[in-house]
Amino acid sequence: MKFMHATEKPLISLRYTLSLPEAQEGFRLATRQRKGYARFVMALACVLIMAWGFWLGFEDKGRYFVILGAFFFLSQATLHYGVMPWLFKRQYHKHQVGSVMQGIDVYASKVTLYHGPEIRQDRQSFNLHEVKSLRKGTFSYVLVFELGMMCMVPCRSVEQVDATALFEQILLKQSGSTAYDNTSIR
Repeated sequence: MKFMHATEKPLISLRYTLSLPEAQEGFRLATRQRKGYARFVMALACVLIMAWGFWLGFEDKGRYFVILGAFFFLSQATLHYGVMPWLFKRQYHKHQVGSVMQGIDVYASKVTLYHGPEIRQDRQSFNLHEVKSLRKGTFSYVLVFELGMMCMVPCRSVEQVDATALFEQILLKQSGSTAYDNTSIR
């Protein structure tokens, strides 16, 4: 086991706060929610239920299937476009995510994560080989560690120090990670 000297400096050191769009995208990346496929399947199921109702006949039992399909479609749309974004935004502001300083230091053999105010910052260290994958979106990266821990890093903080290529190379190649999950979330 190789121990790090106290004077060893990080290859990349980032401090940041997450904006609302970065946090939303990071959450989607962390939970692997892809916009297009799941919505398409749900909409298709609703259309099939309504089509079944029309096939049965709108004058008889079919009207209940048409109403049921329309209700499912409207409830999915309301949930996805209204309720969930509102709840996420509410939690973001309630927990003051936008004002909490976070950070990541990447060394040659380990990664240290920071969370909280500088006076009493929580620190967690992981070996570099524990990085399981790196997911990149439009606004943020999500690092996934072997123990299931996840870390969101905004792309803007990596770009500010001109270390995008180094950041991706270290976390993918030196860690032994083979997966670069460029998850489509548009």
